[in-house]
Amino acid sequence: MKYPRSTMSLIISATLLLMLTLTTDPTKLPSVLLIVPFVLLATMLWSSAFLILRSVGVTRARSIRLGLVIAGLPAGLLILQSIGQLTIRDVIVIFTFFGIAYFYIARLTAKPAE
Repeated sequence: MKYPRSTMSLIISATLLLMLTLTTDPTKLPSVLLIVPFVLLATMLWSSAFLILRSVGVTRARSIRLGLVIAGLPAGLLILQSIGQLTIRDVIVIFTFFGIAYFYIARLTAKPAE
């Protein structure tokens, strides 16, 4: 059975994240490897958003761009929360940034009227 690349990245990311969280102790990991779960989670979110957007008929290019915005927002908030730096001001700034990014991407991918 053939699976799309985004489905395979979702399955692989979920499997690796599950294996990593079940088999390691974060206090004993090198600090470089502490970034890996966030990257895997962002990959899972992007793949899920991409698959959902494609299933409702959004074009491939727009699904990729919007998926990045959709995955980046919770990943950014989770990163700030995990280091104890998430405040209401940070939430407002991140939502504003991603709102502007969404608007910019939507305008960038819109077809010009002929």
